[in-house]
Amino acid sequence: MEIDNLKKAWQETIDSREKNTEINYLVLKKLTLETTSSSINKILNFQKIGTFLALLYAIISFALGFIFLTTYYCVPLFISGILMVYCFLGHYKNNKMIENIDYYKTPVKDYLKTILQYENKIYEAKKSDYIITFFWVTAISPLYIKYVKNIDVFEDSYSLLIFLGVLIVIFLFIAIGTNSIYKNYGKKFNGVKNQLEEILEFEKE
Repeated sequence: MEIDNLKKAWQETIDSREKNTEINYLVLKKLTLETTSSSINKILNFQKIGTFLALLYAIISFALGFIFLTTYYCVPLFISGILMVYCFLGHYKNNKMIENIDYYKTPVKDYLKTILQYENKIYEAKKSDYIITFFWVTAISPLYIKYVKNIDVFEDSYSLLIFLGVLIVIFLFIAIGTNSIYKNYGKKFNGVKNQLEEILEFEKE
């Protein structure tokens, strides 16, 4: 009888510990998801804006390309339009990677790993996004200058040189803005990495 009581008391202790462990895990998961989701949602929303703009820029490029069929206007516009479609599809696919996650059914570790995969995709696209954006600005600027400012940058070498100088300045501003944005991304993704490392260390114990 005494042994049965001891077994019962021991089982109750085990059940209590398991329950406390489960509660602690759920609390940890909730806190991790809330903290991480808040940071990632900001990045995701910014990426969604960029994705929408890529599609908009593609439409503008194709529309202007068909309106202004002069070779040195329409060819760069069509090329930039195709590049923007490529940019749009890539970012749309990457965004879906995060949007399709079921936060509360996915294990925390897997959720954080998916976010870091998303980070890799964003950084892989950084250089191509930069080049495509600059190419689009280069393609559409001469048309804007001609029909808004009444200046044809291809009319003489002096106008062309000034145009190229302005493009270099724009290029630098885009580079500075891009680096600032991705530096902010890096801080948020580093927080995710730290959380994943803590979980992996906890599993080892």
